[in-house]
Amino acid sequence: MSFLIAASNACFLFLHARGDYLTAASGMRPIGFTFAFLTVAFPLAWGTYRIFGKGAPIPDVQALASGAALWLRGGALPSAASLEWTRVTRAIFVGEGGLAMVLLFSGLWKAPPQDTLDLAGAWSRTRPLLRRVFRDGPFLDTDEHKRLQALLTLLDESGTKLDTRALLQDDLAYAKRLAAAARTVLAAVRGPHGALENLRQTTNQPLLGDVRLLLGERDP
Repeated sequence: MSFLIAASNACFLFLHARGDYLTAASGMRPIGFTFAFLTVAFPLAWGTYRIFGKGAPIPDVQALASGAALWLRGGALPSAASLEWTRVTRAIFVGEGGLAMVLLFSGLWKAPPQDTLDLAGAWSRTRPLLRRVFRDGPFLDTDEHKRLQALLTLLDESGTKLDTRALLQDDLAYAKRLAAAARTVLAAVRGPHGALENLRQTTNQPLLGDVRLLLGERDP
């Protein structure tokens, strides 16, 4: 059960902190470190409270170690080791439950920042349309052409707006590069709808470089 709660806590924390990072990849390490710290800190805090606040005995490290060694060898646990591991498991369960409540309540009163999520959403919706313009697949119809222009405009505006956020420097630089690429591609696709077919044969390398960036085919 503790493992299920810990897995839920990882999902809660990721959803809660995702808006602080431009991409999921840039957020994995800091969110992972935060999760690892909180996962250890909450059970330790509960165990410390039980020992110093309620007079519970200090865990018997020798019994815990011997019990772990016996369990790994497939042997039966003696009563002393079983009792100590029961106490440890209970502390982990209570600590993980406390962390779950904190994450749930914090998610209620503090929604994740929407600006990074708006940019990520616009970026993901832009890719399939761009691929049909510059790569392969059926050409865009008139409504899809207008939608692509609107998405590129939103991507430009969202990326520029992130300058006011306290994000990682790499994420801020990435957002600026995405905004600049969106402006370049928007200028290219803003022409008449019938001219879109010509873009698939373009040899404009700066334009193609920005297209590759927006398609996620190269680093900024």
